[in-house]
Amino acid sequence: MLFCGVTVLGLIRLITQQKVMGEARLSSSEASDLQRRLLAQPGVSLMREEEEAWPLFHALLVRTRLASRDITDAWLVALSQSQGLRLVSFDAGFGRVDGLSWLHLVG
Repeated sequence: MLFCGVTVLGLIRLITQQKVMGEARLSSSEASDLQRRLLAQPGVSLMREEEEAWPLFHALLVRTRLASRDITDAWLVALSQSQGLRLVSFDAGFGRVDGLSWLHLVG
């Protein structure tokens, strides 16, 4: 399982929010520890964000009318496509992207 920097930041942002996690909310120090332990698991690693993603990202920006809230998603699409990887997400919105190899997780 590969994580990119954006998804790791998103995970940390979510698990440190009282509104999202309630009483299970982690402090930033605890979130840092969790992130280190997650990436130390066998088969889990952090992706190097390659230069090949940038042209695909810019093409998405040019040919698609994206709302500002969709910019990060566009980067994830470009990154996964540039590496020939399948994107895995709870976000059903990725189903609108033609030609994207993705797995929709249902929570």
